[in-house]
Amino acid sequence: MLVVKIQLLQSFSFVFGSNRNNYLVFLIMIFCSANLVLAQDTLYYNNAWKPCKKKEAAFMRTTQKDLEQINVIDFYYPSKKVQMTGSYSKIEGSSEIENGFFQYFTKGGIKTSSGVFIQGKKEGNWKYFYPNGSVFQSWNFKDDKSNGYCSTFYLNGKVMRKEEYRYNELISEICFDEIGKEISCIALQNDSLSNLQNQMNQTPIPSQIKK
Repeated sequence: MLVVKIQLLQSFSFVFGSNRNNYLVFLIMIFCSANLVLAQDTLYYNNAWKPCKKKEAAFMRTTQKDLEQINVIDFYYPSKKVQMTGSYSKIEGSSEIENGFFQYFTKGGIKTSSGVFIQGKKEGNWKYFYPNGSVFQSWNFKDDKSNGYCSTFYLNGKVMRKEEYRYNELISEICFDEIGKEISCIALQNDSLSNLQNQMNQTPIPSQIKK
């Protein structure tokens, strides 16, 4: 490592020659840029996501900041398994706000959802997953509201429900049983969705939240 550093310094000396001032300015710029890009912090939070001491932590967060955004990885603690990855922007006069691609995971490392936030609002297609990794829902958002065509799937991959929304207003829906036969959405709401809720460990699903 020492040899490499010496060789780099010799190379810079060759490029800049005897102009020591330019050489020093160049090194200072490189040093400052590296610090701006690689500045990283580790923070600890309790079960309520309140800052706490390391020994009281249920979650750990690492942040890497640059001039435009803050890249975040949240971990379950002390297992240090990833709970969330995403990027935040710093808005003047307010706290950080979600702005970029996010992924969420269970304590066992299973992905539960993924999608994009734009200025703190869900935008475009979000996917929600069964514990086995298959797609549970493919849901479209506009300004954090259900918008466009959205689908819910059975564990076998068959479509359970197709819905169309316009800014949270349900426009149309069609439902199917597990072999693909069209059925009443009322029957599905009363039976299959309640069973599905149990399979998803009581995790709220968009079609029950966003109406």
